[in-house]
Amino acid sequence: MTDRQNSLDDFVNRVDHFIGRSAPSDFVRRIELYHSLEFSCMAAKSGSAWVLIAGRAALSTEPCASNSSLLPAYSNNEFVALSGSLSAPVIEDLLNNLKNSEVVAGLPRYNVRLLPEGAGEFIWQGPVVRPVDKSLYPWSRWKSELWIHGSGANISSLLAPRWDQIDDQLLRNSPRFNGFNGLCTKLRIPACRDHVTQSFFNISAELPAQFVSIDDDRKEHTLEVDFECVGTPLLMRQWLPDGDLDLVEWQHDPETNRQHVSIEIPPASAEVELMLSFDVLGLADALRYRVAPESTLLRIAEYFDPQQTRLQEFLNKKTDADANAFELGAARLLSTGGFVVQWFGKASKEALPDIVALWRSPRGEEQLVLAECTMRDPSRKLTDLFHRRKAMSEGMGIAVDRILPVLFLRTNATNLDFKAAAEQGMVLCDAGRLNELRERVMSGHTPPEICATLRAWARSV
Repeated sequence: MTDRQNSLDDFVNRVDHFIGRSAPSDFVRRIELYHSLEFSCMAAKSGSAWVLIAGRAALSTEPCASNSSLLPAYSNNEFVALSGSLSAPVIEDLLNNLKNSEVVAGLPRYNVRLLPEGAGEFIWQGPVVRPVDKSLYPWSRWKSELWIHGSGANISSLLAPRWDQIDDQLLRNSPRFNGFNGLCTKLRIPACRDHVTQSFFNISAELPAQFVSIDDDRKEHTLEVDFECVGTPLLMRQWLPDGDLDLVEWQHDPETNRQHVSIEIPPASAEVELMLSFDVLGLADALRYRVAPESTLLRIAEYFDPQQTRLQEFLNKKTDADANAFELGAARLLSTGGFVVQWFGKASKEALPDIVALWRSPRGEEQLVLAECTMRDPSRKLTDLFHRRKAMSEGMGIAVDRILPVLFLRTNATNLDFKAAAEQGMVLCDAGRLNELRERVMSGHTPPEICATLRAWARSV
C-alpha cells in the first residue's frame, strides 16, 4: 500500500467513528454526526466500463430525505452524470468502493470505476482541514471541513472526440444544461471543459461547530462564550502567551444547537485562544480574544464605596433636594467610567455647564461629553444644553458633532421628553437610564462603549 493510498485510509479512519448507523458497534460508543451524503459524479465509457471524469461526495449532519436515491441527471451511451442525496449507510459503501478503485458499484447500468483498466494509480492527497467552499455549498452554516482530493488518469483521449456531442445533447436535454460547464455547476463539481484533463474525486466532511460570540463579564471575571454545534465537540482554551492548553468542561443542551459556557479569567490574563475540535476529525473553529484590562478605578470605587451605596444615594435619593449632590453623583459616575471630569457645579457662573468630561486614547481618539443635570422638568435644560454645545463648538473651534450633549435627569422622563431631546440631537438620561448606565460602568464598560450607549439612546424615543 502506498503513502497516497494511506491518505484515503486516514480519511476513512477519521470519519468512521462519526457516521450514523442503524446498528452501532457493541464495543465503541459512536458519536453520530453524519447522517447523509450528497453525491455527484460524471463518467465516460472506456471500452465496456464506465470511468470517472470528475466527482465529489460531501458528508452532512443533515438527515437524508426518505426518498433518497442515486439517479442519472443526464445519460447516453457514452456519457453519464449521477447525483443524489443518500443515507448514512451509503457513506460506508462509498468509502469501501473507493478503496477498491470504484466509485459506484451495484447499480444495474452504471458501475463507475476510478481508473480505466491498467491505467495506473489513483493518487489521494490529504486529508486536510480547510474552509468550506461557499461557492459550492452556499447554504452551509459551518466554517470548516475535512477534505481529501484524489486524482487519476489523463482523460483527454476519452473526452476530446465527444465534447461537441456532449455539449449539443446537454443543450437539447430535458432539463436543459448550458453544456458541460452548466452540468458541472448543477452538480456542484468544481470543473470546466477547458481544464478537465485529469480525472478527480473530492470528499469532504463538514465540521459542525463554530463560535458565535464571546465577551468578558468584567464584574464576574468570566468569559461568556456562545457557540453552535452538532454533537459534542471538544472545547479547549489557552491563556497566552505561555499558558497550558486545557479542556473546558461544558454541559450539552440537547434542546438546542446553540451552547453557552462561562470560563473563569485568571488574574493578569490578557489574551486567550479558544478552539472547537472533533478530536481525530480536526479543528472546526478557533479564535483569539483580548480580555479588557481590569479597571483600577473600579477597584478604588468598590473599596471606598462598597456596592456603590453612596453613589446610588447621590443619583437616586428622591428626598434629597440638593442639586449639588446629584451633579456630584453624575460627575463621579463618569469619572469612575474612565473620563477626566471637570465639575463646575452649582456655584459656577450661569454661562458654565455643570459637567465636561473627556477621554483620550493613547492613539489620540477622543470622546467628549458636555452634560447638564436637573432634578425635574428637562425642557428648559435641553434648550440650555443645545445653546451651550453650539457656543462650546464655536469657542473652541471643534466640530459640533464631536461634542456629545447629555442631560441627566433624576426622575423618570416622559415619551414627550424623550422626543423633544431626540429632535434637538440631545441625550436624555433619566432615572431608569442612569441606573442602566451605572451598571454598565461598574461592569467595566470603557468610555467608547459608554458613549456608544449614550448615542444609541439619543436615537431612541
